[in-house]
Amino acid sequence: NCDWSSDVCSSDLSSPDGARLASGGDDGSVRIWDSLRGRQLTVLEGHEAGVNSVSWSPDGNRLASGGDDGTVRLWDSGSGLELAVLAGPTDWSVWSVCWSPDGTRLASGCDDGTVRLWDSGSGRQLTVLKGHTGSVGCVSWSPDGARLASGGEDAAVRLWDSGSGRELMVLEGHEDVVNSI
Repeated sequence: NCDWSSDVCSSDLSSPDGARLASGGDDGSVRIWDSLRGRQLTVLEGHEAGVNSVSWSPDGNRLASGGDDGTVRLWDSGSGLELAVLAGPTDWSVWSVCWSPDGTRLASGCDDGTVRLWDSGSGRQLTVLKGHTGSVGCVSWSPDGARLASGGEDAAVRLWDSGSGRELMVLEGHEDVVNSI
């Protein structure tokens, strides 16, 4: 779901070095695979419901996952240890997660129509971006990390200033759900 800066946010794709692949499933697990040999390396368990999105950190050392349990979970991609559970005041599903280009922040698109920005080091919620009138299914950072784009059920793409959280513009034209940015 993250295409704006594809070298940074590789949702459901390979690690930055191309050696590993991550997948999330309805069984609540995240699986890391050896993409060269085609074998499973590890299973990350912690989500209480299905996993909708995974995203590698820019350095490949961490993995973020978002799920139907309303959480974003951070994992050490080498050891498989759960590093943090990021949960806002909602029990709605998290549909997409995406790392900022410098790896210091995460964006999550939620079923409650919000985009939440997180500090990836402390796990602290930085801000909640409100404007969508339906679920937010995709989020993506600009290559410089200054802007964030989100799309969702309201058929709109919204551009945000990632520092201030201010909505910069709304791009309209889709006649139905925006599935990818």
